[in-house]
Amino acid sequence: MLRAIRELVVVLAVVLGLAFLAAFLYEHLGGATAHRAFTIVFYGGGCVLLVFSLLPGGGGGRARGGRLSRMPVRVRDDGRALNPRGALAVAAVLLLVLGGVFDTIL
Repeated sequence: MLRAIRELVVVLAVVLGLAFLAAFLYEHLGGATAHRAFTIVFYGGGCVLLVFSLLPGGGGGRARGGRLSRMPVRVRDDGRALNPRGALAVAAVLLLVLGGVFDTIL
């Protein structure tokens, strides 16, 4: 449980750090106002992360089984403490909330 919380905090810190960096660069290099830069980056980033978190997982955790290729074989669990799709969803909601905060405050 503690490991999952620590991983979630790291993921959120990285996502927020990249979003702030993108907004900062858009503001200063793109010549946009702070309001426009932070709102666009946070809303856009939140929407993209939300779409990626809602996409189907694909073939994660399964592999083809020899000549019986139609029967999936479970691969050993890698011991992840955190669900990556859940972390993306939490980061997406956080970015969308921050987009709303920057939209109303700045």
